[in-house]
Order: sequence, then structure tokens, then C-alpha cells
Amino acid sequence: MADDNKPLKYMRYAVGEIVLVVIGILIALQINNWNEERKMRVLERETLVEILANITEIESDLAKSLERIIFLNMYTDSVITLIETKDNKPWVLERTLHKAFLHADGQIQIKKVGYETLKNRGVDIILNKELKNSILHLFEDSYVSMSNSFKWKLDDKKSDYLLKNFNPSPSEDGILYSPYDYDFVISDNYFNSLMQTHQLQNSYFHSVISDALEDTRKTKALVSKELNIKNA
Repeated sequence: MADDNKPLKYMRYAVGEIVLVVIGILIALQINNWNEERKMRVLERETLVEILANITEIESDLAKSLERIIFLNMYTDSVITLIETKDNKPWVLERTLHKAFLHADGQIQIKKVGYETLKNRGVDIILNKELKNSILHLFEDSYVSMSNSFKWKLDDKKSDYLLKNFNPSPSEDGILYSPYDYDFVISDNYFNSLMQTHQLQNSYFHSVISDALEDTRKTKALVSKELNIKNA
């Protein structure tokens, strides 16, 4: 009878060994999955920290550009006022025209180091769907649209007109543009059109930059929340 039970005992022992091996493999796989997930979360956090630093700088550039547009528009308004009133103040035109024709987009630098890191690591590394979509929209739509809008300029036409009708000279405040014929310039419909269009452009740029700034601050708040960083 004892010999008859040996095969059954061996079978139970073998099954038990197999079960233990399977359990060990499953535990090892689970531990490996935990480790991989932990590594992914570390990479996610590192990437978000980098993106937060980038968009914080961009936010500052956008805010400064809006302030610069308001500042430059004062000069544009001064020139347009001269045109409308026909005031005999050539020195005002001379000292304001350079800034009146400037744009503010040159101060905006879109830092993409963190976003490029995200693309290289895979956007799905970010688990928060709202945050991921906000970052994608910011860099792929909002900033691209803003940059494209800056292509609408009249730089060549303005340069040609200035060279033809003004004598430029350097000064501590920038370039002074002395009109060869003040009365002609002030009464010139083409010059008036250039100034009106430039003012319209700056208003448009102000709107576009404001939209980008709003998207930037929204994304920044989401990233900060994800990283449990309180806004200052």
C-alpha cells in the first residue's frame, strides 16, 4: 500500500514545485512591472519639470511683448495724430517714427527643449489626459499659430518708403528719421495707410499674443498641479 501511494506523493510534490515556480515568476514579473512603472513616472516628472521651466520663460516673454506693444503703440498714435491734425511738428515725427514702426514679436522665444524631450520619450508617458492634450495644443497649435501670424508685416514697404522720404541718423534713443519734405509726408495718403496698417497689425498681434499667453498660463497651472507645485 505504501508503494502504491508513492507515485501520488511524487505527483503532488511535482505539482507543488510547479505552482511555486509559477508564483515566483508571476511575482518577479509584477516586481519588474512595478519597477518599469516607477521609472516611467520618474521620467514623466523630469519631463514635466523641464516643460514647466520652458513655459514659465515663454510666459514672461509673452507678457513683456504685450507691454512692449502698448508702449510702441503710443508712438504710432503720436504719428497718426500728426497726420490727422497736420500739426507743424517735424521734430515729433523725427523722434517717434522709428519706434512707431517697430513690432514686439522679436522678444518672444519659444523654448521647446522640454517638449522635444516629451516627444522623444513618447507623449503617452503623461498619464493625465487633460494635461497631455493641453501641452500638445500649446506647442502644436497655439505657438505655431502665433508664429505664423507674425509673417504678416509690411517691413519691405516701410523700409522703401523711409529710404525714399527720410534721412536716417543714429541717436541714443534709436534712429532719427528726418523727413525731406514734412508737409508732403504728413499729407501723403500712402504714408497714412502704412501707419494705419501698422497700428492694425499691432492690435492683431496683441490679440494673438494674449491668446497664447492665456493658453500658456492654463497649461502651466495644470503642470504645476500635476507636480504638486504651488504657484507663487
